[in-house]
Amino acid sequence: MPASHYPYNVYVENCEIKVYLYPGGMETLNKKRKLIIFLLIILFTPFNIQAYKDGGTATYTALSYKLIVWNQLDDSPDGYKTGTEIHFLPNNFHNLDYYTK
Repeated sequence: MPASHYPYNVYVENCEIKVYLYPGGMETLNKKRKLIIFLLIILFTPFNIQAYKDGGTATYTALSYKLIVWNQLDDSPDGYKTGTEIHFLPNNFHNLDYYTK
């Protein structure tokens, strides 16, 4: 019977016998790990970083979130709004005016 019909793969490396209970062996596992890491990088790396001239507000937008670091001049007793907000998908692609309400 060909080795591909077995439900496991056996490898001998450096006098050690390694048995993998998934098809494709280490090559498939490495491809899956690389794909997962690539997708995580795409989802969580900000691709749009903006600084506004309203006192120094900065926004960081990725596919899965939007981070707003407020430093905005306004009519409050302190004279400015500060703080940090995070908005997750699907509410992360609005303009800054949407979040000031």
